[in-house]
Amino acid sequence: MVDFLNNYAITVIIGVIVLLVVKEIYMFADRKRMENKINKICSRVETLFQWHSVEDRNGVKIWYVREELYTDALYELKLVIIKNTEVLSALLNEIKVMVKVADRESKHN
Repeated sequence: MVDFLNNYAITVIIGVIVLLVVKEIYMFADRKRMENKINKICSRVETLFQWHSVEDRNGVKIWYVREELYTDALYELKLVIIKNTEVLSALLNEIKVMVKVADRESKHN
């Protein structure tokens, strides 16, 4: 009976040691997998940083629109709208004059 208990205890101890070794192997493999994922994320962040840090010859990040570009564009648009309004007003005045002349001619005929 004592031999059986000794063999049983040795078997349990060996089993526990095997389980601990297997656990360490899985933890090592999982750690490697996590390191690979972290390295992949770091690589993507670095790539994104490189895209964001590209500058034009003036030192402005290429995907920022310089203020003078849109301010100048808005100013030009404002001038075009003002000019169009003046042209349309003049055209409306001409049409009014033509309508008055047409009314006078129709009354005289």
